Amino acid sequence: MQVVAFLSSVLLLNQLNQVVVIATSINTCDYVYDLAAAGALPNQRAESLLQKLVEFVVKDEQLGKEDSVDGIGSSLLS
Repeated sequence: MQVVAFLSSVLLLNQLNQVVVIATSINTCDYVYDLAAAGALPNQRAESLLQKLVEFVVKDEQLGKEDSVDGIGSSLLS
């Protein structure tokens, strides 16, 4: 699983910008965090992000077991 953050210091200056976190793996990809949908308190945001990451990992493991094949799987990077 990979979580990559792309941030621009110029874009961070505008408070109207929204932040999303997208997790990717060989089996799936999904939004794991959306600032617009998160709670107002920082603790709620962190808990929401961690919960979504756990759900993503579980989903990815299930998909990996269902689609398991011998050899190395392909990805968008290959």
